[in-house]
Amino acid sequence: MQTMVSNTHARVMAVMAVMAVMATVRTAMVLTTGFLLIAGCTPTVKVATDEPITINLNVNIKHEILVKVDRELDDLFSEDSGLF
Repeated sequence: MQTMVSNTHARVMAVMAVMAVMATVRTAMVLTTGFLLIAGCTPTVKVATDEPITINLNVNIKHEILVKVDRELDDLFSEDSGLF
């Protein structure tokens, strides 16, 4: 009876060891497959023209005009202007 229990225990331990190895191999396979799928889908961008890219910087600057008008209004409404 003791030998039978011992053999059963040994078999169970062997099966558990094989299952652990199989789980490790399965995990490694899933990770490898995932890595290959991600590495295979690398996006690339190609420019279809040989001309250089130009950036148009035509910007109207109106700040100077607004400051001049603001200063003129300050001078107009100042206390010593005599308007009020």
